[in-house]
Amino acid sequence: MIKQALTSKLNTSPGEQYRYSNIGYNLLGAIIEKVTGDEWEKYIRTTLLLPAGLENTGFRGVSYQPNSLAINYGRDANFIQRMFSITPKTRSVDHSLAHYYKKPGPRWAMEGAGSFMSNTNDMFKWYLALREGKLISAKSWQLITSKHIHENDAQTSHYGYGWAIDSNSRGDKRITHNGSNGYSFAVFNYYPELDGFVFIGSNNIDDFPEQLMAKLDELVITPLIN
Repeated sequence: MIKQALTSKLNTSPGEQYRYSNIGYNLLGAIIEKVTGDEWEKYIRTTLLLPAGLENTGFRGVSYQPNSLAINYGRDANFIQRMFSITPKTRSVDHSLAHYYKKPGPRWAMEGAGSFMSNTNDMFKWYLALREGKLISAKSWQLITSKHIHENDAQTSHYGYGWAIDSNSRGDKRITHNGSNGYSFAVFNYYPELDGFVFIGSNNIDDFPEQLMAKLDELVITPLIN
């Protein structure tokens, strides 16, 4: 059975299946460095982020004041709690700037695939830049947000190039993506047909209010429909 499953996956042609891959984005970051001869974050900031006005988005290329950062929380269980299925209490975890203090070494764990920090103001600027076509051509944006392959068996969500395309409960087209470092969580929702944008974040993925976040999204979008 295992051999058959592996053979089936090996015989899959491009475009037939979807699986999100951090390694794919790691590879893209390495390709950027190879092609441009520049460090990948510097290239992204210079070419995309700063032209869009995003001055507070980055990994190591931005200096943050510690008191301006949200503290991450989580429910990490210890050995005893895992053994007896005890739910741990929520507590603050890690340091948001821990990566600044790590020695440079094998870098492609998350670099290229994530770890950027940002804020709501920069995310709004990013939305405006995408909406107004400041960064890429209309043809490229059309390719990025086209439904290339479905993400789930129900085919209610599809993946473009770096963006998911689905609909909200009302059937409004949504270009979206979410992300997490295992503790914080954020979702970016763009409704092109309604000219609407919703960005919501939480600093505790274990207890983040998913239903509340969906309700907030609905409250923002509803006035645009009426």
